[in-house]
Amino acid sequence: MELEQRLQELEPTIKKIAKYNPVYNYDAEDVEQDLRMLLIKCYNNFDESKKVKFSTYFISSAINYIKRLQVRVGAKNKMFVNTLNDTINIDGFSSEVVDLIPQELEEESPYIELLPSVLKLLDTMPFGDWVKEYFFEGLLQTEIAQKYNTSQQIVARNIKHTLEIIRNKLKDKVVNL
Repeated sequence: MELEQRLQELEPTIKKIAKYNPVYNYDAEDVEQDLRMLLIKCYNNFDESKKVKFSTYFISSAINYIKRLQVRVGAKNKMFVNTLNDTINIDGFSSEVVDLIPQELEEESPYIELLPSVLKLLDTMPFGDWVKEYFFEGLLQTEIAQKYNTSQQIVARNIKHTLEIIRNKLKDKVVNL
């Protein structure tokens, strides 16, 4: 299928993704345009031999792109916090982070209580900064690699290793939740 046909076919999906995944200080039209550019990139990189529908490939790429963009924009606007009791200010309204967590998420995820412990552990670990930059600031592994003058593979391995250490250190707490 030609690129123009893909664009026409997925235009309603692009609009829906942009509408239901707002990005702070971004117009929906800007997000839509970014998603169209992403669709072109996905079209050029799509591998039919993987036995995945193009729409599935594009939608998962689009959602991941939006999430990274939301994290980056949040980082620029200082919307990240260290504890659940921190107060944040969004559009003139102040609230504690714990009050912004949907009730369903609180009930479904007892792990939310572990966030302060995870952040403290990351502060003490050699590659804790890389994990924070990757998960909380939204930097890509390649960007972290460039920043620290190393390869993306080394960044990926060290992030994975750091997360394994954190999981092992928090096993007792998780069992007791």
